Amino acid sequence: MSLATHLRRSLWTIALLVGGLSGSADAQMAIFSTPTDSPGNRAPVQVNQWFSDRSVQLWLDTGGTSPSPAGAECSGEVAGDEACFWQVECAATAGIEVVDIQAPADRPPDYIVSGIAGGGSSIRFNGGDPRGGEIGPLHIATLRIRSTGPQGEVSCGGTVVGATLDAVATPTATIAQTCGDELDWDCDGIDDSVDFCRYWPTDESLNIDSDGDGVGDPCQCGDANGDGTLTVADILHLNAGIFDPAQRGTLCDANNDGICSVSDILMVNRDLFDWRPLSTCRRQPFATTPFEFN
Repeated sequence: MSLATHLRRSLWTIALLVGGLSGSADAQMAIFSTPTDSPGNRAPVQVNQWFSDRSVQLWLDTGGTSPSPAGAECSGEVAGDEACFWQVECAATAGIEVVDIQAPADRPPDYIVSGIAGGGSSIRFNGGDPRGGEIGPLHIATLRIRSTGPQGEVSCGGTVVGATLDAVATPTATIAQTCGDELDWDCDGIDDSVDFCRYWPTDESLNIDSDGDGVGDPCQCGDANGDGTLTVADILHLNAGIFDPAQRGTLCDANNDGICSVSDILMVNRDLFDWRPLSTCRRQPFATTPFEFN
């Protein structure tokens, strides 16, 4: 076992013993949807229930500004207020399941010492750099979650052990929440009453229904040539795509089985002679009618 790992595990015990103490740092949890997001953004990640798996980046703001001497190990005799060790627990309500926790891509694999899952409803993990500590917003983990219902949220909180082995409790913060509801199911900011792609988030400028069938162009299942309408041309593209994957468009699936096949040709052919759009795919999982928007 490496010295760093041994120290981390030792500090886990210390953190539990001194968890009720207060220190000089003002640690706060901060969560971002991608590693490049600004640490000043504290808004929860919005998780659409139709796209079940989501990786959420966990950031820890230590509040520290004064570093210890370079390379000094954390101990009660070391000056500085950086974080040397942290423990975090994330809990999920009904509607979101915690899948697993991993060290971020920009950290070594052993940056997180251990992760203990609680049957999908919670996860506890610990890590840090007991060698010299760290200052500022830290990218500490990648949390993978899965939406299981229309409403739910994940909250995280924990304890940070500083260079002087003080422990500071982090305020519990909501880091992710589902946002699909009866007003904006796909969380794209467009009200469902005027959203032509209710189940697929689109920019407002792309909320267009070229053929007036009640289904928007970006989610017109079976539209293999991408012109926003279902025509004989799409059948020809679908047929070509079966033999040449390079010719398959993003919307070649018309029966929601996730593949492009002869079945999709049959479904598009049926739509050409029916007054309502029946084709379905991941972007439009339910058939709809133009009258739903009147």
